[in-house]
Amino acid sequence: MRILRGSALPRAGRVVIVAITALTLALGVVACGGSDTPSGGGSGETAASAPPARPTGTLRVGLPGQPQSLDPTKIITHYDLPVVTALYDGLLTRTQDNFDELSPALATSWESNTDATEWTFELRRGVTFSDGSEFNAAAAKKSFEYYQNDESLWGFAIGEIADIATPDDSTLVVSYDAPFPDLASYAPFIKMISPQLLTGSTDAIRKRLATQAAGTGPYVLDSFAPTGRVTATANADYWGDGPHIERLELEPIPEESARNSALQAGDLDLVLGVSPRQAQGFAGDPRLTVSRTPSWKTYTLSLGTQTAPLDDVRVRQALAWAVDREAIADSVLLGDAEVTGSIMPPDTYGYSTPQTQYTYDPAKAKALLAEAGVDQPVKLSLVAYNTVADGVAVAQALAEQAKAGGFDIKVVPLPETSAVTDLDKAQRKYDIHLIPNGWINGGPFHLAAGFVTAHANYRGRRLLDLIEQMRTTANGPEREEIIAAAQEEEAKELPELSLFAIATADASTSALKNHLPPKDGFLPNWTEQYLAAE
Repeated sequence: MRILRGSALPRAGRVVIVAITALTLALGVVACGGSDTPSGGGSGETAASAPPARPTGTLRVGLPGQPQSLDPTKIITHYDLPVVTALYDGLLTRTQDNFDELSPALATSWESNTDATEWTFELRRGVTFSDGSEFNAAAAKKSFEYYQNDESLWGFAIGEIADIATPDDSTLVVSYDAPFPDLASYAPFIKMISPQLLTGSTDAIRKRLATQAAGTGPYVLDSFAPTGRVTATANADYWGDGPHIERLELEPIPEESARNSALQAGDLDLVLGVSPRQAQGFAGDPRLTVSRTPSWKTYTLSLGTQTAPLDDVRVRQALAWAVDREAIADSVLLGDAEVTGSIMPPDTYGYSTPQTQYTYDPAKAKALLAEAGVDQPVKLSLVAYNTVADGVAVAQALAEQAKAGGFDIKVVPLPETSAVTDLDKAQRKYDIHLIPNGWINGGPFHLAAGFVTAHANYRGRRLLDLIEQMRTTANGPEREEIIAAAQEEEAKELPELSLFAIATADASTSALKNHLPPKDGFLPNWTEQYLAAE
């Protein structure tokens, strides 16, 4: 369950990210009833009490997977990004009450020139890293430079930088030869690292950052165990409001049932990502609260377009007609999903509904297969991440439906790490991957970054040209038209088949107040929640 998805892009260094989002497949729906307020067991209302005057209590959090590193450039999943977010800040952030808009963090203001080839950030003064180093323009420059290392998983987020200038201690100017319109929207994920940790060779830095951390975040690292368990203490010198909790204990518990049992037993205070069925089960427990947030997450099928029979667009289209999305949304995800018809989720920049749409029509699916001249039933393999809530159940329901449309689909449950290894190969072993996608910057992320086409090994020229235009056109009406055209072309060609948009849900004890899952699915706001006195 990674945040993004692995892939190879035409830039220095491979981007190996991976379908992410899985973080929570849980959720309340994006447009069908999802709520952005806590609900569930008790009253479902936010507490009337105020946060404590001083950080108080210990928050025990169940993570859906085991973090392998603390290096912000190597962190890409929904279970290790929450850890990094507690320890590090970016130049910008998103707040719980206004997540759709970027807000100041270590930068107090930002702007780009007209064609988005130059970005200027005015930096916050008087901020120090947890090791005592000063945060300034020189420190920010070193962090950006480290994000350019050839093993960074976040190269897509900084683009092909031409120059980084520091006119004074509080001004950072990042320049590009071609427009790079998405830098600000990626800025919350580009963490500022203490310059003391960024000394020596790149290999030495990587080794150091794997187990050490020194950021400006709301918490300071205490320990990082080989098991992936992380403990951290409230940063007494934090520049912003909060945190309101004294200590974080982040415990990897990959098995969903074990996480949920620990929460019900009182051994955890918060579980990140619960399925709709489990969320429903928690509703009758007055000790627990389920917090839902409409999200920028989708479920899609990545189709291997260079291997028969999926190299024929008619077979891909037949599969689209053979899937009853509404039925899966209702029966498996309990209505907590919205069938949109676009590869992008609603409420993201550039979203539009393509004219090309597919409904459930098994007869049309079989007719297309006959036209393509393939033997029926068409035998295909479908990977589902067994670490993603309801992922296997969704895949199994889809496979059963597709039988009527002339398909024989074998579901292969795999851990996310194994699945992503296959997804990133030029010649995949498995025909289809069921992917929970996080559109992390609230825009055309998986399109503009090239993941939609790269994972499918898709080579159709028109869509690839539209994606290149999308990357290098400043935000505005022209870019919105390009994004709309890309969504239409993608719907026709189907390197990825959109299933539905989903929302996210976290579950906690009723003592945890003011907690909401992040809309991007990956960066919790650790400064706003607090533990109420019993």
